[in-house]
Amino acid sequence: MKRTLVAMFVIAVALGACRRSSRSSSGTASPGATAAGHGGGGGPIAIPGTAAGALAVGDTRLTDGSLGDDYTINLTAGQPVTIVVRGGPSVTEPGSNLDVYAVLLNGTNEVAHDDDSAGNLNARIVYTPTASGPHTLRVTTYGTGMRQGAYTVQTWTGANEAAQ
Repeated sequence: MKRTLVAMFVIAVALGACRRSSRSSSGTASPGATAAGHGGGGGPIAIPGTAAGALAVGDTRLTDGSLGDDYTINLTAGQPVTIVVRGGPSVTEPGSNLDVYAVLLNGTNEVAHDDDSAGNLNARIVYTPTASGPHTLRVTTYGTGMRQGAYTVQTWTGANEAAQ
């Protein structure tokens, strides 16, 4: 019985039954919001830093029907940053990892995006900001539809084109 309850709790967490999103339904970050979606992703992330999250039912639905988690990342003009998003086990496509897609926004303007530059369905953005201040890193999946699963985000100072 105890094992069953633990397994049910793990599944509920993986599917995101324990968190609420502070992002708008349009898929854009609400002003000043640091979001934590149902899947447990989103919020502020430091440089250097690491965060774990999951895309799950209840997260923000983007205009193409995919799910997304937004992270706030403070950047300094002229100082390059490297961001790698690694997909973990896919819930919706068993036996494969989540095909993650990363988008970096300054306000509502997309300044960088990536799909597979870090290899094995993982995304890598190397970016030198032209303006200082908060930017939004949106973690989603490549293509349309509600693909679900775990992922990790890692950030470094400097341009690291080989980061995986």
